[in-house]
Amino acid sequence: MTFGESLISIRKQKGISRKDFAAQLEIPYTTLRNYETDQREPGHHLLIRMAMALDVSVDELVGRNNPAQRKESVSPAAMALAKDYDDLDPHGQKIVRAVTDEEKKRMEAENAGKSRRYIVKKSRPLPDGMTEEAFSRYMTTPFAARDGGLQSSNITRARHLKALEEDIRKKKERGALD
Repeated sequence: MTFGESLISIRKQKGISRKDFAAQLEIPYTTLRNYETDQREPGHHLLIRMAMALDVSVDELVGRNNPAQRKESVSPAAMALAKDYDDLDPHGQKIVRAVTDEEKKRMEAENAGKSRRYIVKKSRPLPDGMTEEAFSRYMTTPFAARDGGLQSSNITRARHLKALEEDIRKKKERGALD
């Protein structure tokens, strides 16, 4: 499906006329017609405005995330897995869901460039003033903002953590942290 076909389809599903949609976007009717007939392509700012006005994602608007296409693209392996999932008792389903959620988080972190893993010994205490959640969140970022600027990515997290601990210690000494 082309962008124009997708745009027409979604606009009509929402019950919006071409004239009304052009007015809503504050663009000429003929320009919208050119987008819908694939004679022109909108810039990314207009594409975002179109998606927001139609209450869909940009991916769906450009035809990359069409729900109808997703239904057709379910593999036999996915169908077998879904059947196995349905055969599990509630406890088993809960375990599968937990594993799936964790795997999704891992993949999202890797896709965001956060794939490095650091092993921190449990015996090592957390830095003063840092919760376990904050420490965990920090360890999954590729770099941290510090002193108004980003640290160089070649500085390891361990070195930055040590600097962070030192900053917290100094602030406590000055009475800035309670």
